[in-house]
Amino acid sequence: MTIDKMRILYLDDDKNFFELTIFSIEEHKAPIEVVYAATVEEAIRLFDNQSFDLVISDYALVGDNGISFLKYVRKVRKSCIPFVIITGVDDRVIAVEAINNGADYYLEKSAIISDKTGSTLQSLQAIVEDRRALNEMAMIDSFGAMFSVSVHDIKNNLTVIGMTAEAIDITTSDSEIRGLVRNISNCQRLTLDILNYAVDYYNFGHSKPNWNAIHPIIEKIKRQISYKIEVINDIPDDLELFSDRLIEKVFYNLCENAVRHGRANRIKFSSFREHDYLVIEIHDNGCGIPTDEKKIMFDEGYGKNTGFGLAFCKKILRKVNISIGEDGNGSGANFTITVPEIRYRYRKHFNT
Repeated sequence: MTIDKMRILYLDDDKNFFELTIFSIEEHKAPIEVVYAATVEEAIRLFDNQSFDLVISDYALVGDNGISFLKYVRKVRKSCIPFVIITGVDDRVIAVEAINNGADYYLEKSAIISDKTGSTLQSLQAIVEDRRALNEMAMIDSFGAMFSVSVHDIKNNLTVIGMTAEAIDITTSDSEIRGLVRNISNCQRLTLDILNYAVDYYNFGHSKPNWNAIHPIIEKIKRQISYKIEVINDIPDDLELFSDRLIEKVFYNLCENAVRHGRANRIKFSSFREHDYLVIEIHDNGCGIPTDEKKIMFDEGYGKNTGFGLAFCKKILRKVNISIGEDGNGSGANFTITVPEIRYRYRKHFNT
């Protein structure tokens, strides 16, 4: 999805900084219209009477703060519009407060006016694009109940098909019939995989991010897949990511790919901090990823199997501004998941 033009409601009592922001936007020729508000009261009036794609609000306002407007947008108007809190200084306490009250992102003001490459504007546009995609999926909410019932009925029928095929395979010695039964069983399993993928994709569009403990997730995957591959879990037991609950599917997919495509028998999960980011590293001892595939491996349609491809894994992470890449040098695949500071925490230490 590509944005034709983005409308931003910009709340800041510093008109000079607002003008610097406009200058930066114009410099990059971004398709953005910015509407200015100097007070929370003015921002509320504009928000109630106009349509916007994104809200950017300074935290510190004369006699108030941006969290007040954030609470109005989320709790009073019940709006899920992307909301970004900005501050003049890097303050983790403010960042956590903003995220806990429903902000989608947190930025220092300097990141906007010193954005020489346009990367900050691109990040903001990506947030809006993702939210528009989710809103489009939400339009089919009225079909949610029918979808759930249909999935249940289809799974029941697939189960019957599978059990019948198994019964025929056991009771016949005819090789031709048994070959046909295997084809039926393979199609039954493939259809079930596709159906499960559709359910997960539907849930992805209807779930809200939350704090997820990563060590127990890896331990669960280890139990599920230990017969295929050795899983080494060096993730701290108190590490949490603010992510979609489908984060578990991302890690499982990486393990499954290591076995299926990389022919690995060992995979290791570890983490380290790099500047203000957390990096989760997933390294296996398989054959690695061919150089000519590295540039397309996260594209839609890449891969030979249905279900959770790397493109969907990237979407799950991008939903909360987490990125994924691969930099293996031939001795196995090496995936890195890079997490912004406000998207991870340690229960015992809280990023200290």
